[in-house]
Amino acid sequence: MKNKKLIHNIIIGVSSFFLCLSLVFFLYGLIVPNDGDPYIGTYDVYEIGSGWTLTIDGEEGSSLVDLPVTRNELVGKTIRLSKTLPDNVDNGMTLCVRSSMNDLYIYVDGRIRSVYSTGNYYNMAYHLPSAYVFCDLSKEDAGKEVSIKLFMKSTGGMNSVSYGYPGNIFYDIHEYNSVIVFIGYILIAIGMITVLIYIILSRRGDIPSYLLYIGELTVALGLWLLSENHLRQWIFASQAPTRFYAYMTIEVLGIFACLYFDSVQEKRYHRLYRACEVISLFILAVNTVLAVTGVCDFYRTLIISHLFTGISIIVTARNTILDIIRHRTRRYRTILIGVALFLLSSVIELISFYVNRFAVLGMYLAIGMIILLFCTILQIVVNEIRKGSERLKDQERFALRTLEAFAGSIDARDEYTGGHSYRVAEYASKLARAVASTFHFTDEDIKEIHYIGLMHDIGKIALPDSILNSSGKLTEEEFSLVKQHVVIGEQLLISLKHSQNLLDGVRSHHERYDGTGYPDGLSGSEIPIIARILAIADSYDAMTSSRVFREPMTGTMAKAEIIACSGSQFDPHLAEVFCSLIDRRIIFPIGYEGIEHDDKDNPLQSALLQLLLRRDTLSADNSTITRPSHIRTACFIARVAEKNNSKVDIYMVGLDRADRELMRLKDFYCRSASLHDLILEYSADKLVLIFIDRKDSDIADLMSRASAIVSPDTISIRKLSPALLEEL
Repeated sequence: MKNKKLIHNIIIGVSSFFLCLSLVFFLYGLIVPNDGDPYIGTYDVYEIGSGWTLTIDGEEGSSLVDLPVTRNELVGKTIRLSKTLPDNVDNGMTLCVRSSMNDLYIYVDGRIRSVYSTGNYYNMAYHLPSAYVFCDLSKEDAGKEVSIKLFMKSTGGMNSVSYGYPGNIFYDIHEYNSVIVFIGYILIAIGMITVLIYIILSRRGDIPSYLLYIGELTVALGLWLLSENHLRQWIFASQAPTRFYAYMTIEVLGIFACLYFDSVQEKRYHRLYRACEVISLFILAVNTVLAVTGVCDFYRTLIISHLFTGISIIVTARNTILDIIRHRTRRYRTILIGVALFLLSSVIELISFYVNRFAVLGMYLAIGMIILLFCTILQIVVNEIRKGSERLKDQERFALRTLEAFAGSIDARDEYTGGHSYRVAEYASKLARAVASTFHFTDEDIKEIHYIGLMHDIGKIALPDSILNSSGKLTEEEFSLVKQHVVIGEQLLISLKHSQNLLDGVRSHHERYDGTGYPDGLSGSEIPIIARILAIADSYDAMTSSRVFREPMTGTMAKAEIIACSGSQFDPHLAEVFCSLIDRRIIFPIGYEGIEHDDKDNPLQSALLQLLLRRDTLSADNSTITRPSHIRTACFIARVAEKNNSKVDIYMVGLDRADRELMRLKDFYCRSASLHDLILEYSADKLVLIFIDRKDSDIADLMSRASAIVSPDTISIRKLSPALLEEL
C-alpha cells in the first residue's frame, strides 16, 4: 500500500514539474523575440489624420481639421474633406474610411471613385448602416488631391482615413474587432446549448425557467454583437437588412432580461416585470411598423427604446435591492453578483453609445452577459446541491417518523409497557452523550442511538398478543419465541438496508457482559457498544415500569440493581456512568412528569389518554375497560396525528346510567363524526371522543347538541387534562 502511494506521489510531482516548465517556456516564447525567427511580413497601415481642408455646404472659406472628430453642428449639412495623397501611395493600395450612417463619396483628382449612399439600395431608410468604404489607388495617384464628400445625417462624426494594401487594412480592422465577433459566436452557441439543455431537462424533472430565458437572452445578445460589429461587412452578404435585425435584437434583449429576472426573483414582482415586457413589445412592434412603412426608421425611434431600457434597469435594480433588504435572495445569492455587473454594464453601454461614438459596441454588455451566464449556471449547480442536501434531510425526517411509527405500533400492542421504546431511546441517548468523549460519539451518533432505541424491539411485532401481554411467567417454549424477536428485528431491518449500528443494537441488546445473554452469547467488548448502552437503558426502564405482577422500582432501587449486575449483565464502565446520571437526576423514571409535551409545554392529548389507559389496565379491577386494544390503537393514531402537527382534542363522556342511553349517545356521535374522528367505548359508562383537526366551535356545537339527547344531570363531558386524570 505504501509503495502504491509513493508511486502516485512521484507521478503527481514529476507531472506538475513539467507543467510548470512548459508554462515558463510558453511565457518566454510569447514575450522574448529572436533575431533568427523567420520574417513574418509587414502589416503597416498609414493614416491620413491631420491637415484636412474642411468645406461646409460649398462655403467660400475653409478650415483645417484633424481626424477623427465629431462636430454636432454639422448634422444635416454636406461637407467636403480634401487633402493631397502622400508620395508613398503605390499600385495595389486601397483608401479606407468608415461611414457613420452618412452618405459618403470618394473623389481622387476630381473624379469619383467610390459611392456609399441610400441611392445604392432600393427602399433604403434615411439612415444608412455604418460601413467601411474603400477605393482602389495606384502609383499615379500619389500627390493628387483626394476628396471625401459626406452628407451628415446623424452625429457629425468624421472618422479617420487610412490607406495601405487591402490585406493589411483588413488585418488592422480584424485585429481591433475580432474579439467581440468571437464572443458573439460563442454567446450564440452557448445560448442555443442552454436552451437545448432546458428543453431536455424540463421533460425529465424540475428545472428553473430562468435557464431558458438566460439562453434566449444570450442568443439575442450574440446576434446583436454580430449585427453591430465593424466586421459585419465580411460576416453578412448584404448590409440592407442590418437596419432591422440590429435594432430588433437590442430591443428584444430587454424583454428576455425582464423574463429572466422575473423568474429568478420567483415572480414576487411579476406585475412590474410583465408591464415592462408588454410595453417593450409594444414599442418594438410600433417601431417595426414605422420602419417598414418608411414613416420613421429605427435610428430615430431608438431613443425611446433606450429610455425604456433605462427604466427597466431601474425597476430590476429596485426589485433586487428590496429582495436584499427583505432577505429573499437565498435561492439566487450567487446570481446577485452577475445581476449587479450585468446592470452596471448595461448602464455603461448606454452611456458609451451616446458619449463615445468610436467605442466598440457591445463590449461592456458582453462582459456583463458572460458573468451573468456563469453565475446563473453556478447558481443552478448550487441549488441542485442544496436540493440534494434537503432531500437527505427529508429522508432523515421520514426515517425518524417511520421509526417512531414502528415503535408506536409495538407499544400500542403492549398493555403494560406503553411508551417503552420512547423511554429507552431517551435513556440511551443521555448515556451516550455522557460517554461521548470516551467513545468519540458525535451529535449525529447520539441522534442515531436515539433512533436505535426507538427501534430496538421492532422484532416484537411478530410475537402474538398472548405472549406479549402475558400476565404470568412465560413457559420455556414461550420464552424461546420471545428471544427470537432480536433476530426477527435484525432480518426485517436488513431487508430495509439500515445501518450496521442499528442492526447491532437490535440484535445484541440482550447480550450480557459475562457472555450468558442471547442470541449469540457475546461477551465483554465483543458486544457492540450500541448494544451495551441499550442493554442498560432497556433494563432500567423494565425495572422502573409497572407490571401486572409487581410494582415499579424506584430510581434508587433500580440503581442498586444495576450496580449489583455490573460486570455480569452490564458493561462496568457504562453502569458506573449510568448510575452517576441517576444521582445527578439527569436520568430518572419517566412517569407522568416525564410525559411528552407540545411546543407550548402542554401535555399531549395522546400521552394523557395513554397514561389513563395504562393506569386503569394495571388497576385491580381491569375488567372495566371494554376493549383495551381499541383504546391503545386510538392512542397510537392520536400520537401520529400530533407528530404531524395536527390538532388533537380528546374528550371523556360519562353517564350516570349506562345501557341504552350510552348506545344512543354513541350513535349520535358516530353520525355527527367526520372522517378523522374516533368514537370509542372506554367502559360501560364512558365514551372516548378523539377529534383530529376539528374547529373548537364545531366541537362545542356537537357537545351542545349531545347534551340535549340525554338528561343534563346524567351526562358529564370533559376534555382530557391532568386535572381530569386525577379525578377519574
